[in-house]
Parts: sequence; structure tokens; C-alpha cells
Amino acid sequence: MASPTITTTPTRRPTAEMERIRHVPDWEIPLNYPPKKKESFWSRYIKPSDSKKPIIPLFTRRRTSISGGGGGGPPLTTKETNITLPPPSPSSPTTTSSRPRTFKTRFNTLFPPQKRYCFNHLSRKLFLSLLIFLILAMLALALGLGLGLGLHHGHSSLPLPWNKNGYSLQQNAEFTYFSPSVGLSACGQIHADNELICAVGYELFDGAAKDKKVGEGNPNANPLCGMRIKVKRDDGKEVEVQVVDRCTGCGVKDLDLSKGAFEEIADEKDGRIKGSWEWVQ
Repeated sequence: MASPTITTTPTRRPTAEMERIRHVPDWEIPLNYPPKKKESFWSRYIKPSDSKKPIIPLFTRRRTSISGGGGGGPPLTTKETNITLPPPSPSSPTTTSSRPRTFKTRFNTLFPPQKRYCFNHLSRKLFLSLLIFLILAMLALALGLGLGLGLHHGHSSLPLPWNKNGYSLQQNAEFTYFSPSVGLSACGQIHADNELICAVGYELFDGAAKDKKVGEGNPNANPLCGMRIKVKRDDGKEVEVQVVDRCTGCGVKDLDLSKGAFEEIADEKDGRIKGSWEWVQ
């Protein structure tokens, strides 16, 4: 009689022993990692909004391969395990409070909407309207006074004969000479070189037209045309001349005399001399 066959089932090893672990050698570790993306200028100071934050899953899967007998063969089965992740921690109050406040928040902090202003007589809307109106009125008044005083001061500072003490004040100046016979003068006349005439500075000539509102577009009608000036040199020599022209290269108080008038008080070779002058009534 044949003896019964006894089948022995091999003892299964623990799962921890059956997990196949593969060690990566050093020569397989990559060394040339891809370059890290540079941070832009805006991303340094402007943080992304909450809507762009990555969504963190509540669980993940872990795959475990169970090898064959002896732990050296190919994997026989694969087991997937769901691992529940802890929920993200709520943001602390300091994170929310550290965000920059908006203009509306700052404005409401400075001017609370529920507060009454001006001894509890005005609402915020009426108070701000009156405040803006007062600021604009003060700016308009200051601008008007500044322009008015500036224009008035600009004309009154010119040595015009009709200004206060205009005829009695002597003006220190420099005198040069020119040839009036080369062309038509600003007052619309032609003169000879030996006539006792002069040209005043362009600032004085134009300022007189603006002050009197005459001759601004027509220099022939300038109020200084035909007026007389007494010119006196420092050594005592003097001559009386008539205004007939406008000098573009002269200062506001300087005079450009004709050759005839210049030779009455100096030599032509002197070119430029110093002295004083005053209006003649």
C-alpha cells in the first residue's frame, strides 16, 4: 500500500520582508539639474492671490509591489493603499492682518462714515464737499493774486515815464551807438546817422505797449515813440535824444544812441560807455 503524499505549504514571509527595495547607485543620480526659474521683479513684492494656491488632496495612494519567492523575482502582486492626509492648518490672524489695506479702508479709518463733523452738525459727505470747495477756492484766490501781483509788479518795475516818480528818477545804464540810416525804425521812420535819436531796450519798449494796451501789434503806435530822454555821462557831458527805435540787444535800462548823439558825449572809438538818463517832460 502506497504511503499518502504529504504536501507542504511554504511558510509565507512577512510583508516587510517581501517588499522589494532597490538602491540607486551613485552613478545613476543626475547631477545636471534643470535651472531654477528666476523670480521676477513683481513676484518679489506682490504675492499671488489665494485663488492660485495649489489644491491639496485629502488622500493619496501608495503602491506597494510584493515580490515572488525569495524576494529576488519579479513582483507578483501590487497593492494600493489610500492614505488620508491631515487637513491644512488654518491661516493665522497675523497673515490676514499683514495684508495691505485698501484706499477705502484707510479713508474710512481717517473719516469714519458714521461720525458727525463740525460739532455734530454735518455728515461726512457734506463735510468733505465743503472741505473740497474751500481748498479749491483758496487755490483759485492764491493763483489770481499771484498772477495779478506778478503782472503789476512786472510793469511797475520798468522805468516808464508814467510810473510813480518816472520823470524824476535817474537810471544808471550803458550806452552804445548804431547807424539808424540803414533801415526803417520800429516807430516807422527813417533817420540819418547825425540825428540826436536813440533806441530803448526791447523789454522797456514792449512793456510800455502792454502797460498802455497800445501798440502791442503795431510797434509804430508804441507810446514811447517820440518821447525825449536826457542822457548824461559820468564826466558831466550830456545830450538830449528822442526815442525812435527798439534795441533787441540792450538791457532794460540801456540805450543805443545814434552816431551823432554818441559823439556828443564820447568818441566813437570808446564803443560802450556808462552814465545815466532820465525822461524829459
